[in-house]
Amino acid sequence: DTNIGIIDCGKSCILIDAGGSKKDGEDILKLLSEEDLYPSAAIITHGHWDHFYGLLEIKEAFPEVKVYSSSMEKAFVENPYLEFYSYFSSTSPLKVGDTPLEFKGIKVDHTFDSGEVKINGEKMEVIPLSGHSPLGIAILYKGALFSGDCLYSIPSLNMFKMPFYTNIEAQYKDLEILSMFEIDYCLPAHGLP
Repeated sequence: DTNIGIIDCGKSCILIDAGGSKKDGEDILKLLSEEDLYPSAAIITHGHWDHFYGLLEIKEAFPEVKVYSSSMEKAFVENPYLEFYSYFSSTSPLKVGDTPLEFKGIKVDHTFDSGEVKINGEKMEVIPLSGHSPLGIAILYKGALFSGDCLYSIPSLNMFKMPFYTNIEAQYKDLEILSMFEIDYCLPAHGLP
């Protein structure tokens, strides 16, 4: 139930997040094939495995895909078990369904924490957000906001009842930060846009 974004760069594309399972990765590859696109980059909004586990399948098919994240979230992407030990009071990954023990993480090639960046010739704004995770990022591209888990849709809130935040005060600041940008369309990480 994790959304991904795709920025079309002609024949190649940039993925925003990559799903939370190998099946998600397979579904993404199938969609890209149908659209005659290949992934050249993937931006991970934050280091929770449900946003990057699908990269295992994608990187197997396209090993040259460059992976981007924030500097702090890089540790979680490359070492996914840190999520359990830092957020869930050392809950064993064995107790969390659909988390394969062989998953050792994904290498992050580049980091950025804020400001305007250019990937594959496409300019986008990286917005630092620290309410949901220590240094998650949102991507603003041509008026479309890929918000990661900073924002939740109404159906998602109805399903989860209470979103997960590591810092409520920072979450309020995140909302203030986002209000300073001109956003035409928002794609939250879970639920409908």
